[in-house]
Amino acid sequence: MKQAKRLTLILVAMLMLAITLTGCSAIRSFASAIGIGSQTLEEYLSDPETAQQVNEEVASMVSEDAGLSIEVAAEENVLIYRCTMDTQVELTDESIRRMWVNSVIESCAEEQSTYEDIGQQLTSELNLEEVTVRLEYYNADGSELLIYDYANPPEAEMYASVEECLAEEGVAQRFVDEFGLDGSGMSAIAYGEDNTLVYEMTMDEPFEVSKQTAADLEAYTEEQEDAFTVDFMEFRLVVDAPEFTIRYVFKNPDGTLLYSHEFIMDSEDNITSQNTFNGSGESEGQTTTTTETTGAYTNVEEYLADPEEFAEVQSQMDSLSTDELTMRVYGEGNTLVYEAKYTEQLDLSDEAAMQSIQDALQSGLEAQESTYQTVADSLESELQLDDISIRVIYLNQDGTEIYRHDFNTP
Repeated sequence: MKQAKRLTLILVAMLMLAITLTGCSAIRSFASAIGIGSQTLEEYLSDPETAQQVNEEVASMVSEDAGLSIEVAAEENVLIYRCTMDTQVELTDESIRRMWVNSVIESCAEEQSTYEDIGQQLTSELNLEEVTVRLEYYNADGSELLIYDYANPPEAEMYASVEECLAEEGVAQRFVDEFGLDGSGMSAIAYGEDNTLVYEMTMDEPFEVSKQTAADLEAYTEEQEDAFTVDFMEFRLVVDAPEFTIRYVFKNPDGTLLYSHEFIMDSEDNITSQNTFNGSGESEGQTTTTTETTGAYTNVEEYLADPEEFAEVQSQMDSLSTDELTMRVYGEGNTLVYEAKYTEQLDLSDEAAMQSIQDALQSGLEAQESTYQTVADSLESELQLDDISIRVIYLNQDGTEIYRHDFNTP
């Protein structure tokens, strides 16, 4: 249930990591590929041989499995990375489109310092007026997905309420379809009330209004953690509100209320639940408890030991591997480890050279701290685990460690 959107935030973060690695690597060839003497970056790249050399360099850093191609261009002194998806991104309704756009906007914003550094290096190396960077995203069919200009960044596209989001064409029906009610013995509609998502379930056959029925429906509702956690994640990305509620309402065919259950996410992303059972039309009481759901895994290491889950995550890491770096992922207890290994041995025998690359890696990773925090938060929500940390390790070709950085360490 709701599996289609699983790991969405993680994959977006990986996409941004791939583009960042490409951008930072390409900068090294940029200055050497281009002669000094022109007035703008656009003039430099107007030379066909120069443009071809730069784009070949960038293409060599993008894996065939990366899911996108990147072309470098320029307008005046704006360096442009044109990213085109290999396969069509299916944006079936406006909320999904905003979720994709806002995820990428958030990730781009976290890389502000990285791309500012690229602009500053080009400005200095080529003796130009201020160079800035723009990322352009296009779908496989050529349609525009997002333009992110670091000199004038776009704002996230937010709804004022859940009700406004659910009123968009197709959104409410998608929520019902993703819930997966085939063969469940009930039908459903979804709609919004201010910042509450309501799933109204109607039984195909009459049920006795009893405490046992309420207990059965309560057990069923509590099992829907995949559904409500993914819904909450979507609302966090597209709705400008501090708190959200998801209400499940169960009714008999004649409209008699059997049971209702609410999950509430506060501004700190803590989730509580409360339920109401109506028997013979009168309230039998209401309870409020903190939701304590037990996930299928006790830690990240166990999660990635699952062959199916590991294959899904590692395939994304493989797509980030380049001619310069190979990427690997694994778990150590409750720590998710990203390992990047250089494909050619770096001569770091000089202490100053080692310190220089360590400083560069530290600066780049610190600029991505919020992105990795988002990954940790997403995993904690999806796996129902606490205190997940993330470690990034860089290794030389011979396996010796160059640098490591820990995020979200408890």
